[in-house]
Amino acid sequence: MYSQPYHQQPKRGFPWVPVLIALGAVAIVGMLCLGGFIWYVMQEPEGIHVEVVCDNRVAIGDTLPVEVYVKNVSTSSQKIESIDIENALLDGLSVIRAEPPWKVIEPVPFIGRSYVYKHRLSPNEETTYVFYLKGEKPGRYVGIVDVYVGIGLQSVAYELDITVMTAEEAANLKPPQE
Repeated sequence: MYSQPYHQQPKRGFPWVPVLIALGAVAIVGMLCLGGFIWYVMQEPEGIHVEVVCDNRVAIGDTLPVEVYVKNVSTSSQKIESIDIENALLDGLSVIRAEPPWKVIEPVPFIGRSYVYKHRLSPNEETTYVFYLKGEKPGRYVGIVDVYVGIGLQSVAYELDITVMTAEEAANLKPPQE
């Protein structure tokens, strides 16, 4: 009897090639979306001018005013959502009050505190926010003050470099009384 040779069908395994192609496409799309989001966040808001002014030294127990000037230079109204202060500054300084007062303080995990205002500025309107920081612990503190505009994540960031001195160090800096 004549028999046909037995041919085993090749085993069909999991279709790795199409799965890997699909995963690669998803990864590329994800990176493009993340890149676009980061680009958007890194943009400064248009039509707003911000300036932060303060001295760079304060003695322990003394108060340092930090003035945040904001001007709407656009033709439409803008909303100041919040002014955020990094923990790097709050490690040696405490915010004791602000003018005008904030509506609420929200913690920003691992970053700092957000002083929420939700204040609307008309075209060409300007305002000044003054934060009063008290020197708590001697040292040099470098951190960011962010002014968030609108409902997005766009902000104008300013780096502050403040030295908190002991009373003795501060006394040595004052000119002698005559």
